[in-house]
Amino acid sequence: MASPENDLAASEVWDLVKLLNDKLKTTRDQLRAVETENEQLKGEQLGKSPNHEDNSGDAGCDTKTCPSASKVIELKKKVKTIKEEYREQFAEKDARILELEHQITGLRGKIIANIEEAGRNRVESATRQTEKREREASNLNESHNDALKPAPLALPDWSTLTPCFKMGPKDPLAAIPKTLLQQSKCQELLFCPLNIFWNQAAPDRAYIVIPDSVYEPSESHVKKGMKPQWSRNPELDTLGVGQAREIFYVGGAKIFYAGTFRCIEARDLQASDEQFISHTTLLKIRGKSLTNKSSLTPLEKTYAHEVVQTRYREGKAKLSCLVWQFSGFNSRLYDELVAQYNQRSIKPPRPVANGKATVTSDSQKRKRGDGGGAAGPGKKAKAPKLK
Repeated sequence: MASPENDLAASEVWDLVKLLNDKLKTTRDQLRAVETENEQLKGEQLGKSPNHEDNSGDAGCDTKTCPSASKVIELKKKVKTIKEEYREQFAEKDARILELEHQITGLRGKIIANIEEAGRNRVESATRQTEKREREASNLNESHNDALKPAPLALPDWSTLTPCFKMGPKDPLAAIPKTLLQQSKCQELLFCPLNIFWNQAAPDRAYIVIPDSVYEPSESHVKKGMKPQWSRNPELDTLGVGQAREIFYVGGAKIFYAGTFRCIEARDLQASDEQFISHTTLLKIRGKSLTNKSSLTPLEKTYAHEVVQTRYREGKAKLSCLVWQFSGFNSRLYDELVAQYNQRSIKPPRPVANGKATVTSDSQKRKRGDGGGAAGPGKKAKAPKLK
């Protein structure tokens, strides 16, 4: 059965232990005083005899008649009685002290356990609340993002587009008026007569292949047979990730507008990609590593091209593949360019037998099936497709 003290507070238990210790100390002091008095009486009795050892066996002192002997015997009995009484009390007190110490230890353990449990509960509660807030914020952000997420871009039907220019010896984009460039979102044009490829599995992607390094040979380098100094192709930066361009490509003998594209990836052209590009096209793209060709004689130019191709064969130069993502179709720019193209394509009237003149344009020819369409996005092209 648990004693009433089991429900005592820790401070009350410690006060009780202190009180018991004080009483125990007082009792021990009394016991020492009795023992001291007993020793004094023994000394007095022995002091009456000049030789303690000689008197140790002397039976002349009658314990019944000798007052000192009687007192000593009485004190011994008293001491023995006190010892027995206090021995029992000491044992009880020691047991009680031990019990109280165990109780204090248990209380401490409970307090610590309660503190730890309370701490864990607070942490778990805070964690649950944090996770709940994060979920709510995530759901809110997802809902907000879904609301702000633009609708998927509709890809144009490139096979029905009208060309914007005819192929010629000069860069056709250089003739575009600045007023038309203002209608471009990125106000940057990119003409890819040779090095752009399409993938029917991803019609919204364009793949532009360029050299990763270039060099500008001088006349002295070529004549002396010195190794040219190669440098990083600046187009890796001007056409790198994040750049946007209005892209034009070649279809047949015409130049078509593909749309607005943004570069999303730049990587080395792998051998698995090269197998989709004809050998002739590869040589032409590699040849773009050679710059400042106008300052070279035909013989020097031939030598420089051979240096370039040798560097590629040795694996010291590589081609880079820039992946472009369709991001829109600038209808205003396209309409203006097509209108100008149609205006240029109209031929002067020619007389006929009945006296009537006829006017024929390229757009009218395409409607009859002459030269229409382009090997561009979404349509099977003669150029190989990159995976």
